[in-house]
Amino acid sequence: MAQPEQDYANTGVASTEETAFEVSGPKLISSNVGATEVKSGKMYMATIGAHFRFPIHPHPNEDHKIAKLLRQYEVIVTTEETDDSGKYFRTVLPVEGWIRKECIDDGTLVQVTKETYTQLLDTTPESATSRCAQCIRNSACLRSISTSVRKHPVYVMALYLVLEFLAEVVIFADLITDIFVAYTLSTAGKNWLFMLSCVFMLAPYYIAWAAAFGYLQKRAMESTANNEYNIAGGDAADGRTDSLATPREAPASTNKEDGVTVTGAATEDKTEETPAAAAAPKSSSPDKKIQIGVILFAIAPIGVLFLVFLDVYLLLEDFIIKPIFLCLNKSILREESHAERGYKKLRRVSEVVAETICQSVLQAVIIIAYWLPNGTFRNDIELDEAGNERFEIRFVYASLVISLCVLVLWGVVLSIEARGFGLHFYEYVTVVLQGSFNFVPYLPAIERGKRERVNWTDFRFDSHSVGLVSKALISPECQLKEIKLSRYSLRKLTRHECKFLGQMLADSPKEAVKVVFSRSRREIEALFNEFDTDRSRSFDFYEFLQLCTALRQNDDGVVSAKDVAEIFAILADEQRHEVYLTDLLFKINRSVFRLPVVDYDSPVMYALKESDSKLLTFMIAAKVCDDVTWEFYTTTLVTTNRHKDALMMAEERGIPIVVEIVSGKELPASSEHMDGGSTSAPYASVSVSDKVKRTETVPNTVNPEWRQPLLFILPPEDIPDIAAMAAGNASRRRTKHDADIKQRKNTRQRKTTADGGHGGGGSAHQLHGHQHHGHGHHHHGGGGGQQGIVGSTSGRLEINFKIYDYDENDDDFFMGSYKHKIKWDLESLMQHQHGEQAPTILDRKLTNRDSAGSFKFKIYTGTLLHYIQHQADKNAATDEDKNESAKTA
Repeated sequence: MAQPEQDYANTGVASTEETAFEVSGPKLISSNVGATEVKSGKMYMATIGAHFRFPIHPHPNEDHKIAKLLRQYEVIVTTEETDDSGKYFRTVLPVEGWIRKECIDDGTLVQVTKETYTQLLDTTPESATSRCAQCIRNSACLRSISTSVRKHPVYVMALYLVLEFLAEVVIFADLITDIFVAYTLSTAGKNWLFMLSCVFMLAPYYIAWAAAFGYLQKRAMESTANNEYNIAGGDAADGRTDSLATPREAPASTNKEDGVTVTGAATEDKTEETPAAAAAPKSSSPDKKIQIGVILFAIAPIGVLFLVFLDVYLLLEDFIIKPIFLCLNKSILREESHAERGYKKLRRVSEVVAETICQSVLQAVIIIAYWLPNGTFRNDIELDEAGNERFEIRFVYASLVISLCVLVLWGVVLSIEARGFGLHFYEYVTVVLQGSFNFVPYLPAIERGKRERVNWTDFRFDSHSVGLVSKALISPECQLKEIKLSRYSLRKLTRHECKFLGQMLADSPKEAVKVVFSRSRREIEALFNEFDTDRSRSFDFYEFLQLCTALRQNDDGVVSAKDVAEIFAILADEQRHEVYLTDLLFKINRSVFRLPVVDYDSPVMYALKESDSKLLTFMIAAKVCDDVTWEFYTTTLVTTNRHKDALMMAEERGIPIVVEIVSGKELPASSEHMDGGSTSAPYASVSVSDKVKRTETVPNTVNPEWRQPLLFILPPEDIPDIAAMAAGNASRRRTKHDADIKQRKNTRQRKTTADGGHGGGGSAHQLHGHQHHGHGHHHHGGGGGQQGIVGSTSGRLEINFKIYDYDENDDDFFMGSYKHKIKWDLESLMQHQHGEQAPTILDRKLTNRDSAGSFKFKIYTGTLLHYIQHQADKNAATDEDKNESAKTA
C-alpha cells in the first residue's frame, strides 16, 4: 500500500497502486549494451520497501513517464553522464533512461560493492563439512593446489588428458601382450587357439565397424534429405509461415556465440551451408564423397583398416598434439564432435566386453590346461631344434594380469558413467553397444522412468536424436518433467525439427514437459573472461553481479542483488567468498533446476530480440509462454511492423491483425457527475467474426482516450484466394503498363500515317480490346475475395464496433455502433496500412443513435499483407518450377 507521506517527486518512489503515470512496456529490440559500459558504470541497489517501486524515467524532467519500475534490491547500472540541470543520471541497464540524482543522496539507491554480499546474507561458514574439505582447508599446500585448479579449467583438462593417457597405455599394453600370446600360440602349433585369440582381438573393431557403417548410412540419408529440403525451398517446405524465411536462413547473430557477443567467439559450424553452396545446383541424391565413402567402408577389411588408422591418429592427437597445443595456448585444440565422442565410448565398451573379458577367460583356460598334470596341452606343443618348447607361458601370464587391470579400470569408469546417467552398469553397456553414435545423454534413464529433470545445454540435437527423444517421451515409464536447453542445443536443427521437438515436449502423454532455456558452457566461459576485470580468474560478488546484470539484458530481466547473493552463496568458496571458473562451469552445467539469474526469465523475448526464427518456433511449439504473454508479444510485433516474427508467433493459430481504438469524442452522457455535469464511463467492444474483445473503461468522461490495441486472429482457411488477389493486382499493373506502351506506340504511328488513315482504326481497336481484356483481369482479381469470407457473406472483412457506458448496478448503456468493411483486395488493405508505414487513423460517426458522437481507430493490416504477398510469391515460384519441369520434360 502506498503511504500518504511518501512524496514521489522527492523520493523517486512510485506506489504499486498509483495509476497516474505512463508506464512503458518491454521493448522487443536487442540491447546494444556491451561489457565495457557495464564495467565502466556504477551499480546501485534499490533499498525501497517491499510495497514500493523505484522508477526509471525515459527522459530527464519527465517524472510522470516511467520506462521501468524496480522492486526492492533490484540493480541499476548508471554512467557519469548527467542532464543539463545536473539533477539526473543516465542509466544503461536494465533499460536506458534517467534517474534522479537526489535518490542517491538520500539513500534510496545504495552503491553496490563486494562487501554488499555480507550485508545481504549471513555468510557464516557451515560447521558440517566433509573430512576432505577440512583437510584441504587446514593444509596450505593443498589449499593452494585446489585454488589453482579451480581457477584454471585448463589444469583439469590436463589432468584428464594424463589420466586418459595412462588408461590408453594400459589398453595398448594389453593389446601388445595379446599379440605376443597369439604369436606364441602360433609357434607352438596351437592353431585353433591362435585363431580364437585373433578373433577376440578383432571383435571390437568389427563391432565398431558395424556401428560406423550404420552411422555413414544415416549421414547419406541426411544428405539426401537436406538436398531435397533445399530443392523444395529450404524452410519454405516446413509449413505455412516458413515461406517467410529464406532457404537455410542463419540466425541474425551469426557472429555471436549463443546470443552474447564475445571476443573470439566461435562462428557457425563448418557444416552450415554457405551462400555459394546454396546457389549451386542441387540434386536429391547424397553427396558423392559420402556415397564413395559408404561403398568403400562397406567392404569389411577396408572399413576395419580405416578404423585402425583412425585409432592411431586419435591416439597421437590426444597424447601428443593436444597436450602441446594446451601448453602453448592454454586452451584446447578443438572440441570433439558428438559422433567422435560416441565412437570413443563404443570402442571403450566393446574393448572391454568383446576383447578383454574373452581374452581373460581364454588365457586363464590356457594357464590351467598348461599346468594340468597328465594333460594333453603340453604334450601337443611343438619343440624347437634344441628340444625346447616353442610356447612362452610368461606372455600368457603378463597378458592375463594386464587384462585384469583393464577390466578393473574400465569397470570402475563405466560404473561411474552409468551412475551419472542414472543407469545400472549392465543397462549402460547395453545401450552403448546398441549404437553409441546415437547416444543421447540421460535418454535411456528417461525411457526407464529414472530421470525427472535433465540438463541438455551442451548437447547438440540432430534429426535422429530428435526422433529418439520423441520415442522416449511416449514410453510408459517416462517421468520427465523439466529439461534445460540452450541455443547451442538447437543449432543443427531445421525449423521443422524445432517445431516437432517443441510439440512433443508440450504434448507429452503424461504431462507437458517444462522447458528452461539456459546458457551453454562456452557462453558462460566467454562472459567470465569478459568480466574478470582484475584477471584473477575468480569473481568477487561485485564482478559476479556485473556478469548477471549483463546476462539479463536481452530478455528484459531485472537483476535482484539478493537473488544474485543467494546464487553466489551456492557457487562461491565459503572462506574466500569468490567464484572460480571451474566451479562455475561444473555446477551450472550439472544443475537440473532453474537458476533465477543465469537462466532466461523470458526466452521468447530473447528469441525475438535476437531474431532467431528456429528458437522462436521451438518456444512457441513448446508453449513456453502463457496466453496473456503470447498475446502481448504478438500485438507488439504487429504494431511495430515485425511482420515475419508476428506470423511465426501466430503460426499455429492464424494470421494476426490488430484493431486499435484510439479515442472517442462527444459521446452521449448517461449519468450525472458529482459537480453537476453529465458524464459517462465508456468502453468499446470490437468483434471480428465470432471473436469479441473490449477495451478498458475510462471513467467520468465523454471524450475518452483509449489507445488500446486489440489482437484478432484470422484463420488462414477463411482468407480468400490469395493467389488470385495478388495475381489480379499484379495483372492489372502489367495490363495498365502494356496499355500505356501500346498507346504511345500507336500515337507515334498515327503521326507517321496521318495522311493515309491506315492503322489508326486498327490500333484503336487493338487498344480497346486490350483494355477490355484488362478489365476482365480486374474482375477476376476482385472475384477472388468471394471464395473465403471472415465475418460476413459479401466478400469483405467486417469489423463491428460498439461503445457502451459501464454501469455497476444495471445493464450497460448502449451509446452507438459502427460497422467497418474492408474489401478483400490489396488496394483496400493498403488503404489502412501500407508496408512499414503507420496505419491510417480513421474518424467515424457512431450510428443507431441521434448525436451519438464519433470515435477514431486504426487497423494494422501490414502483417496480413505480408502474409498474402509471400504466399503469392511462393505460389508463383511453384508455378515457375512446374513450367520449367514441363519444358524440360
